[in-house]
Amino acid sequence: MAIYKKNLVSFVVLNWNGIHDTLLCLESIRKQDYPDVEIIVIDQGSAEDQKSTLRSISDIKLVDLPKNTGFTGGQIEALKHTKGEYIALINNDSVISPDWTKIAVSSFGKVKKIAAVGGRGYLWNDDLGYKV
Repeated sequence: MAIYKKNLVSFVVLNWNGIHDTLLCLESIRKQDYPDVEIIVIDQGSAEDQKSTLRSISDIKLVDLPKNTGFTGGQIEALKHTKGEYIALINNDSVISPDWTKIAVSSFGKVKKIAAVGGRGYLWNDDLGYKV
């Protein structure tokens, strides 16, 4: 039986030489109005300057892979490091609204047969206020 922390949401973000997008994504995760989250970043063989940037971020758990294992390989590795009852697989080129986690988690309590939830994608624009 897996050991997990009840109500914790484990955010998983993959990075491969996309640090600018990843930093914006992490900023949006930090702005969640949900109280209990952890952030796991899987770096898949990025350039050393990107790895160095990720190493300097104190509120993430960084898993540094030596090479790009693709989307599936990165996600499988990430699952080994999550502690949450819920796991949010977030693309590094995404930003999420501050209420995304609260809405997603509340969906699980509404219908017992729900095993996964997703969000709606919108075109990127500069009006979101995310700056790096």
